[in-house]
Amino acid sequence: MILSFLFIIILLYCCLKPIKYLLLYFRLTSSGQKCTGKIVKFEYSDYLISRNINIPIFSFQTEEGKSITGRSVYSLFMELNQYEYDQKFLVFYAVDKPNRFVVQSRMEVLLTSAFVIVMILSIIWLVLNGMAEFK
Repeated sequence: MILSFLFIIILLYCCLKPIKYLLLYFRLTSSGQKCTGKIVKFEYSDYLISRNINIPIFSFQTEEGKSITGRSVYSLFMELNQYEYDQKFLVFYAVDKPNRFVVQSRMEVLLTSAFVIVMILSIIWLVLNGMAEFK
């Protein structure tokens, strides 16, 4: 029972960043501003889980003419996009916070969604098994 509870906590923690990514992605792609951006360089990730991943740095101009250069909000599956230097992408950003942006990526969204679904199903399975053991 305690082991199941521990796994549930770990799975919930693992779901937080992917869920936040998906919510932001769908919000910005449906109601954010859209423009074209390109990759200007790569940096190493500073996150524990993705430490050896090269993170692309994007550059784009907002509708207001403000130049933005930085990392997009990304998920654990960002590296599967196979980014290349100087490659152009569709960027979605919020008008009030243009530094917080996402890059259009169906593969990343699909894999992140599948990951979240598997994690949620695992949590449900653990909860149901825990309840069966508790009876």
